[in-house]
Amino acid sequence: MASSRTEESAFKMDIHITRFEDSSPVFFKVDGERFKETQTLKLQVDTSYKLSFEFRPSKEVSEISIGGGNVKHELKRSDERSSVYECSWSTNGMSTSKNKDR
Repeated sequence: MASSRTEESAFKMDIHITRFEDSSPVFFKVDGERFKETQTLKLQVDTSYKLSFEFRPSKEVSEISIGGGNVKHELKRSDERSSVYECSWSTNGMSTSKNKDR
């Protein structure tokens, strides 16, 4: 869960990631001290994913950028308590990480 706190406004954001074709989950694991980062999301190459972003309280999103590129997003639900945006994103063209190199 990501969050932001400023004097103007504070919000929380939940991110949900599933495979686009069958809605299966993306796996998360704790790697300990073996790598630079201690946590890993297990994504497959040449795979499309559905990403859902829920903001509490509701926020208006003008753009979503993943890996340096903007992705088209759609508002799915919005009320005074929360807003949900969805987009699709693909790992097509990305290479597989080598073992012990994340």
